[in-house]
Formats: sequence, structure tokens, C-alpha cells
Amino acid sequence: MAETSLAQAFSESQTPESLPPKPYHAKRPHKKSRAGCQSCKARKVKCDEARPICRSCRLRKADCIYATPSKPQKCLDETPSSSSSDSVDDGPLTHIKSAASPTATKLASISSTSSVLCSTPILALAEKHSIQSPSIPAELLCCPMGIDEADMKALWFYATQTCTSFSTVADDGHKYIMRSLLVRYGPESPFLLDSIFALAGLHMQRLNQQFDAKRALSYRVKSLAGYRKAIEEAKPSDFPALVANSLLLTALSSEHFREADGKQLYILDWLVVWKGILLVMELVSKSTVVESGLNRLFFRPKSDVEKAAAYIPPHLLLLMSSISPSDAEYSLRETYHQTLKYLGSLYMDLAQGPSPMMSLRTITIFTFLPSLYIDAARMLQPRALVILAYFAAFFKLVQWSVWWLEGVGDRTMRDICLYLDAEWQPFLQVPCAALDAQDHAQLAKIILGDEDVALPLENFTGYGVQMGETVGCCEPLNAH
Repeated sequence: MAETSLAQAFSESQTPESLPPKPYHAKRPHKKSRAGCQSCKARKVKCDEARPICRSCRLRKADCIYATPSKPQKCLDETPSSSSSDSVDDGPLTHIKSAASPTATKLASISSTSSVLCSTPILALAEKHSIQSPSIPAELLCCPMGIDEADMKALWFYATQTCTSFSTVADDGHKYIMRSLLVRYGPESPFLLDSIFALAGLHMQRLNQQFDAKRALSYRVKSLAGYRKAIEEAKPSDFPALVANSLLLTALSSEHFREADGKQLYILDWLVVWKGILLVMELVSKSTVVESGLNRLFFRPKSDVEKAAAYIPPHLLLLMSSISPSDAEYSLRETYHQTLKYLGSLYMDLAQGPSPMMSLRTITIFTFLPSLYIDAARMLQPRALVILAYFAAFFKLVQWSVWWLEGVGDRTMRDICLYLDAEWQPFLQVPCAALDAQDHAQLAKIILGDEDVALPLENFTGYGVQMGETVGCCEPLNAH
């Protein structure tokens, strides 16, 4: 006699006669939500289709992902956690938390009722790159269709390596926000996905890993073209992606500093890229940034600029005091003095001992500087360029902590020292000497002008993992 499963035996025992009559309920008429988010569909509840986050997901603090006709997604059918105890912010990204990575066993248990399946190339990459750890970043379980193996390689590298390139706090919240860009905004804003591909490709090249240089260049071209178009169209649905992309571009555009035949004084164009962050923030409004949950990416350490004024190098103060009423830069005196206070804040940090905060303040310094100063530098005003050369010395000081800053300081100092004539060379002795520095200690002594200074320079290494206690010392990007 053939064996009968418990489920089959139970089913056969429940004849129509043995079952109690079912009560009749009239089916309530309702309009189906055919364009609802994936989370609502998985829970089989009506979605109000509000974008970028529907009401249900907002209330549940869940991941709200929409499938688009042009680029449908391949995702696991899963319901995000709504636990608030592990949240990283008060915005809609509070669902992002450091959960245990799914293993190969968990991947095998994907529900057969899921409307979409995990991408096979992702699984192949998992087997190839996870010899020591079989885990797969959760964000890689959702990816756009129509991408090839090179795209998959870029996605994999971004989710496992490059997403930490902007980390500034000890917890993983920042990293998970950067990872979430893949599934939250990439599919609906292709220019952001191109930027992610391009940045990952650039990162791999910097680490001497094999990646098609033509493909990397193609990503960059498509990213910039799509970004410009999105700004011109200014669609609200693209606003979160525009904000995130403005940050990615600061690293992506840094590659021009490392090109042998790069544009002279490229630093002036890079200033515009940093200024673009402020412009995009103004375009999309502060509330949009907060509601998108991306505001945590745009925090900077506060600086006591009045106290820092005492640390401004005397020869730079002399340079400013020499401006006569007939000088073309006379109207910029106050702007220059305010800019020098921010430079003084870096000197103050370095004199007191380099710290994670000094590194972060250095990286974000261009978002603090007066707009008139940036305009003066772009107009090639000599004193503005002299000050810029000193900021570049600090960029060289922290380049060992952030891969995309490599070469930014050296290229900028060299260009400015070559551009300005003999009249300004006495004020450029520090930047010119900094070009020859080969290590932290030597460079710090050159900047401070003290050969006997002893500084705990080990603080420069890995500053991103030492900043857990400093989050409260930051201010939002649009706060001045």
C-alpha cells in the first residue's frame, strides 16, 4: 500500500459533508492597485501608489520599491522589517538595519510564488567572490533587468566595497543608505545607476583590478548626460536620486586629477561640482531630503571659525592686508578673511593632533566656503588661488584615508605653483614644499612650519571607523 502524506490524508478526510457551512459575505467592491509597490503587493494590501513612498510603507517604515515598465526588477519576495530599535535615521530609510546576510541555504528557500526571481549572474558572482564568506548583500537581491555581466560586476563591487567610500560614522547606517540607492532610486532614475556603475568601475581601476576602461568611460558619459537632463526636467520623482548623485559626482569627477594630460587647474571645475551639491539641495528642498532619508549623507562637522582665526598663518594675513583700495581684489577682503578662518580651523585641528573630525572637515571644506570666494578662484584671482593651494595641502594629508582623494592635493598645488608668477611665489613656499612630502609626518611638519612637532599621525588611518561618538558634532549641509 502506497504511503499517504499527512497533508493528503487531512485533505481527503475533509469531505463536503463533514465541513461546516461557510457563512456568506458579500465581496466589497474595490479598485485594484495594479501599479502598487512591491511591499504592498507582497502583503496583498491596497497601495495608494504615492511616490517615492506610499502611505502604507511610510507608516510601517518599510522599504517602498516600485517596479517600472521600462526596467522591471528582479527581487526576492520579502517584507522589510519595521523595527525602530535598529533605525539609522528618522526618515523613510529607518527600515535599513544591519541584518544577518542571507546564505546560500536561505537563497534556496525563495518562495515559488514570488512574481520575480533572483538574477542568475548575481548568484554566479556570489560563488566566484565568496570563497571565504558565502553571504550576499541583501541589496544585490534586487537588481534591474537588461544588464550584462560587466554591469553585474560593477553592482557587486559597489555593494561590497565602494559603498563605504563615503562612510563617516562608526555604525553601518551610512553604508546601508549608500547600498539602498541601488534598489530605491536606481531603477527609476537610470542616471544614478550609471553613476554607481561608473564609481565602482573607477574604484576597481584604482585598486588595479580588471575592468574594461571603455566601459567605465561609457558609464561616466551616460551618468553626466542623464544627470544634466534630470536637472533640466526637474521631475519630483527624480529629486532623491539627484541629491544622491550630486554626492557621487564629487568622487567620480576626481579622476580628472589623476589623468596625465588632465586640464590645468582642474580644481576650479571641481569646486563647481561641490557647489552643485548645495544647488541641488536648494532645488529639491530640505523636506524632500529629510523624507527620502538621505539627509544623513550630508552632515559635516561644526567648526569654531572665530577661535580658528588665531591659527591662520601670519604670512597669509599679511597677504590679505596688502590689498590696496586700487586692487581688483579689494572688494573681496572680507570674503578672503572668512575663507581663511575655515583654513584656520584645519590648522587648529592639526596643531591639536590630527583626528577623524579634521579628516571629515577637510573633505567637506568646499561646502563651507563663501560662494564669492569660489567665484573669485574661478576668475583666477591670485590671492584666491594662493589660499586654495593651502587647502590642497590638507587634501594631500588625508588622501591616504579616502581612495578617491589620491592625487587631488598634489595636482592642485602643482598647477597653482606653476600658474602664478614670481610675485606670488613667496606665499606659496608651503604648498610647493608639500609637493615633495612622501608621508604624513613630513607633510604635517611642512604645513605647520615646525620640524620638531610630534603628532599622533596614526589617527589618519581608517578615520571612518573611529567616528561613532562624533555624530552629534555635525551639522546639516544646508546649515550655515
